[in-house]
Amino acid sequence: MGVARVFVADAAEDDFFRLEKSAPKSDAWRIICLLDGEARPPAKLKSRVFAVLPRDVPCQVLEKTVEKAFESLRAQEEQHHTRQELRRPYRISRRSTKLAWRFPPSAIPIRCWS
Repeated sequence: MGVARVFVADAAEDDFFRLEKSAPKSDAWRIICLLDGEARPPAKLKSRVFAVLPRDVPCQVLEKTVEKAFESLRAQEEQHHTRQELRRPYRISRRSTKLAWRFPPSAIPIRCWS
C-alpha cells in the first residue's frame, strides 16, 4: 500500500495548494486540517481529510489526532490485507477442485490409519 503519511495542513500557510500539487500517489495518507472560521479544505482533497481542527488547538489534542490518523491507516492496511487473504482460498479451492476432477477417484491414493 505504501508508506503511511499524515500531513498537518494549515489553511493560512497555503498548505492545501502545495498538497494538491504534490500529493502522494498511494492511498496511505491523510490530512489533518488547521482552519480559521468557516474555511474548508479543497474538494479535491476532501476524501483525504481525517480531521478538521481550529488553528489554536492544544498540542496534546493535535498529537492524539495524528496518532489516531496513523491508527486509521494501519487499520485500512490490515483490512486490505485481510480482503486479499479471504480471496486467496477461493482461488486455491477452485484450482484444487479442477485438479481433483482430472484424476479418477481410484487414481488418488488414500491412506487410512487405525
